[in-house]
Amino acid sequence: MADGRTEICYKRAMNAPFLTRGGEGQDRRGFAVADVMRMIEMGIVGEDEAIELIDGEILPLAPETSRHVLIKNRLARVLGRTLPLDLFVATDSTLYLSERTFVEPDIYVVADHADVVNTPASQVLLLIEIARSSSDRDHTAKAALYARHGVQDYWVIDAVTLTTSVFRDPVDGAYGNVQEIPADQPVTALLINGLTVTMQSLETGQA
Repeated sequence: MADGRTEICYKRAMNAPFLTRGGEGQDRRGFAVADVMRMIEMGIVGEDEAIELIDGEILPLAPETSRHVLIKNRLARVLGRTLPLDLFVATDSTLYLSERTFVEPDIYVVADHADVVNTPASQVLLLIEIARSSSDRDHTAKAALYARHGVQDYWVIDAVTLTTSVFRDPVDGAYGNVQEIPADQPVTALLINGLTVTMQSLETGQA
């Protein structure tokens, strides 16, 4: 988790523990963001441990490959160089979506203000994940999660091919518009004027 020191404004909405349903059909005790914060304070969960909380379930994140780190940081450099100072480019930063959910996107862009990690998902201008392959959960479970919370412009970049899946028009927990853009074609942001990236340029770091 990237930012265990941030003060969280979410409060538990109910007194009794809520439950999640596991893949085997059994109920599980779900957690709130506040629960995880307390576990970090008590040392049960490491402050730098790579986890996400999705609908009350704590999920470990897979270690990043060197390719993943390379593409992410080159793209973050492009965004930082291109975007105006009133926009904030967050890398490896927690984003709190609800009292039961926080995620660790590779990159997201929001208006620059004092509490960027608590920006409502509908006000995130661009959210980017770097995926291991076209079958990565970033294309499926994460896409459904971000659509449900109203992220309007979501890019998933294949770390190997640099093909970009662009998800837009979130309605009823799904994206109505999904496009696959080859690495040699430009990808233009929906909500950020003048931002266009050709992912192939990230191979050489000349973007």
